[in-house]
Amino acid sequence: MANKVDLQRSLQRYDEALATKSDRLPELDKWYRNELRSAVQSRKSDEDGAYLTTAELEKLVKWKLTRGKFRPRLEKLAGSNPDEIVKNTTKEAFSLLIESTSLAKVKESLLKLNTLKGIGPATSSAILSLFSPDSLPFMSDEALKFGAGLNEKPKYTVSEWEWFIGKMRNRVEKEGWNGTDELEKAAWSFGTLKPSITSTTEKRPATSENSSQSKRKRT
Repeated sequence: MANKVDLQRSLQRYDEALATKSDRLPELDKWYRNELRSAVQSRKSDEDGAYLTTAELEKLVKWKLTRGKFRPRLEKLAGSNPDEIVKNTTKEAFSLLIESTSLAKVKESLLKLNTLKGIGPATSSAILSLFSPDSLPFMSDEALKFGAGLNEKPKYTVSEWEWFIGKMRNRVEKEGWNGTDELEKAAWSFGTLKPSITSTTEKRPATSENSSQSKRKRT
């Protein structure tokens, strides 16, 4: 897990991290966080409620893969879902969150989204984050490792997602982050820029005890 100071520094360099990862990513990230998120938020007040289209779902998967590990097959699978099914499934998933974003309700919503082709817990978490970014974080590899503190290879299971969201919410409350979305961005940026971030972290001066131990090891 990365410490708060390193994560705060990383958050300030988020745009730099995007450009470092891919030339296409700054535009895709802007679309996800501004255009798509605004569309979902505005649809909440519609008679039919919030939803996604197949085109939006496919582009969201493209954003996720460009930001992480690129797997073209997943993008094609997401795009193969019929538009009516995507609209109805995402509408039902979002509707579960209107009254509450408790873990039980969010899990029910996540499982609903997982019925779509090419959509697992990680991608579902990115969809749910559109609805409530402050409390529903995207389960990126970097957020799992550097935000939540996972010390093993991600399994991308529902149970791992349950553990992740609890850890992220607790850390937001403990450290005073402006929501889980901000913490996820900081963790992702840290994971992308880690060598340059850690090299600029101020090191704690060695104590006399540490110095003597170091001398003994060298002899």
